[in-house]
Amino acid sequence: MMLVLAGACLALCAWFWWWQTSGVILANAPGLLANLPGPGSEGLLVGPAGEYTAILAAAERAVAPLTTTVAVPLALPTVAVLWVVPLLAWTVHPLPSGRVRSAAPDTDEPAIPDVPLPPLRRALSAGLLGGVVCWVGVVTVKAHMHAWQPPVRLRGIAGALLFQYGGSAALLAGAAVAALTASLLVGRYRLIAALVAAHTAALAGYGGVWVLTASDGCIQSISTFTSACGWRPAATWQAFQYLLGILIILVTIVGIASAAATSAARRVFRRWTRPATSAPAGQEPRRLILRRLAVGVLCAGAIGVPAALLSLPKRSGNSAAASAAKPTAHPWSAAQEASAQAEAWYGLGGRDLLVRYTDNLGKLRALGPEAQQSSDGNALIKSRLPTICAEFGKIAQDANAYFPVPDPQTLPSWKTFTTMAAKGSQDCLTGLGQNNAPLLAAGVKEINQATGAVDSISAWVTASRTGRP
Repeated sequence: MMLVLAGACLALCAWFWWWQTSGVILANAPGLLANLPGPGSEGLLVGPAGEYTAILAAAERAVAPLTTTVAVPLALPTVAVLWVVPLLAWTVHPLPSGRVRSAAPDTDEPAIPDVPLPPLRRALSAGLLGGVVCWVGVVTVKAHMHAWQPPVRLRGIAGALLFQYGGSAALLAGAAVAALTASLLVGRYRLIAALVAAHTAALAGYGGVWVLTASDGCIQSISTFTSACGWRPAATWQAFQYLLGILIILVTIVGIASAAATSAARRVFRRWTRPATSAPAGQEPRRLILRRLAVGVLCAGAIGVPAALLSLPKRSGNSAAASAAKPTAHPWSAAQEASAQAEAWYGLGGRDLLVRYTDNLGKLRALGPEAQQSSDGNALIKSRLPTICAEFGKIAQDANAYFPVPDPQTLPSWKTFTTMAAKGSQDCLTGLGQNNAPLLAAGVKEINQATGAVDSISAWVTASRTGRP
């Protein structure tokens, strides 16, 4: 019980972590991840009826918010704990049939009968059935894309995305079949059985995706991207790595939903279930060994896959070899992440800073023409310029209190903006107070430097939000 409660606490920690990092932003910035990425999405928009465009767009819009769940470090360990810890119950000796225990010691409450666990083979059989469905789905996707065969010049990122989304849909379908089947085959502990079956199907299904994709070209009838037979396991892992974490989380949701739906309809499907029978005394030790072996294999997969997804090679120095060893982010995922970061920074305060600076700069630039048309230009400048200079300093102060731009290449412009705006404001006010024309001119020059930096920041926001490089 304590182990299961610890897993539940870990799940709550993952949920609160996600809410504090991504949930609050998504709740306060509607449509944050609605924009489609610009670079790399034009390679598949060639369907005569636009069906590939619609599929790709729908998948991108669905994946965009789901990527935030994988960014939580506790998400994948939580998924593993939720179904691995209950799975350990099959590794211990069952209590004798018919044995009862008290609800609480030294109480008169009625005894609770010990109902045996459902046979593990039912959940595993359902999981393997779901794995077969996954394999069939992946073969179907590859056969369809082989029959379609876009021109070589159009087999780019978007074509790979369509295959990845199709394979992911096949994995989810197989996991759903496994979860529903397992929850129908057992009379008790439907949630645990559904989770075990769903993740077993996901592991077996991903094995199919990995084998069929790594050997693309060896079976000509389902070759997708190349006609040359070869073995490319590392490239296949990199292609599906960024989606696999999302799939693991979705498989958990599918398993929970399947168990809930089956429990709600248990009266309809009651004739499909039957109580588990105890094994003969002579066969129990042998079955226990087999169950422990099966649980060990499942635990290895359940822990190994999230560990592989969470582990990143350490960089040693700035050598070219270290840079080459670092896995490159998926172009679409990188563009989507950059767009989300820019949108969040812009929507939660960056826009206000840029608008305030632009408005105040407009007042400064309009001051000269107004002074020329005024009967006493010097008096007009002396009356308005202090307020304008002070506002530049206030903007710089608020900018320092806000988050810096989340782009390493634009960060120097941000620092130039905050530094020069503050220094220009101070020199401007000091020059006015001391009637020091050179210092006043230096302040105006520093504000011009800050303006150039602001232009660079605005260009980064526009490029990131629209998806243009």
